[in-house]
Amino acid sequence: NSVFIPLTHEQQSSVLIMNMEGRVINAGKVSQLADGWEIETSLLSKGIYFIQPRTDRKILIYKWIKID
Repeated sequence: NSVFIPLTHEQQSSVLIMNMEGRVINAGKVSQLADGWEIETSLLSKGIYFIQPRTDRKILIYKWIKID
């Protein structure tokens, strides 16, 4: 189980995974690829998460729901 966050033509620097309370979750393994991030999600419990990739130019926030 994994999630892919595409970031093409960007200087990729980091990604955070947060739960609904805003706490940073370290349960997912994050791999930086040439065109984005792949986040291993098998250890995460069912629930709602926010994935926040950060670059030198912007901060994005994705809402992600794990149902399985």
